[in-house]
Amino acid sequence: MHKNFAYIYDEFTKNVDYNEWFKFLRGYIPKKAKLLDIGCGTASITTKFRKYGYDTYAVDISLDMLNVAKQKDDKIKYFNLDITKDKLDLKFDYITCNFDTVNYFTDYNALNNFLINCYDMQEKNGTLIFDLVEEEIFDEIFENDVFIDEEENYTAIWRYENLKNNKHLVEITAFVKNSDDTYEKYVEEHIKYIYGTNKVIEMLENVGYKIYDIARNEMYGQSRLFIIAKKWGELWKNKTLTIFIN
Repeated sequence: MHKNFAYIYDEFTKNVDYNEWFKFLRGYIPKKAKLLDIGCGTASITTKFRKYGYDTYAVDISLDMLNVAKQKDDKIKYFNLDITKDKLDLKFDYITCNFDTVNYFTDYNALNNFLINCYDMQEKNGTLIFDLVEEEIFDEIFENDVFIDEEENYTAIWRYENLKNNKHLVEITAFVKNSDDTYEKYVEEHIKYIYGTNKVIEMLENVGYKIYDIARNEMYGQSRLFIIAKKWGELWKNKTLTIFIN
């Protein structure tokens, strides 16, 4: 996933209002401190943190995404890793994870590992912010399980399929215009996992976070939740992985 798509990703997200998204997040993290952005992609919002004065670090599972990000801002400290399996040996005041990155984790166990790693990388009273999309988002986007996106520089056919065990497939077939007016075809398959909000809150509290706020913002869809949590205490004992049933 994202091997070739990384280099055309910004074309597909050009209508996202990153400035407003950044302002929304900044309301929860006002202090210009040490920040980690997980799932940074091509760093469209990460660069805003760095330019605003945060000591900014970024993580992404895709090396290609990071290559594009570095071309935008090489002053950010970038790391290529899977946050559900590994972590940085650093401490952060703030950790953000945007654009339903969490929904790309494979299951509740992967989500639990993410929360554990975030907790271990946070300073005392640190803030964790991530967003989740709910199942209704597919009804918002797709009519008859298909969405056609036609722009000047590309045409994309988005196909949706509800898989079993809370998993959902979004397949993107894109035809992108080259500089010589020829077109190149890209095919991407994205699997999204939908989590129960109450279960996510329970997991956060078990790890040692306290819920500070749960918010929605109309600009980003009614089916997107923003979870804001504070590192509270060592409630999670002995770091024994709990196996969650799908």
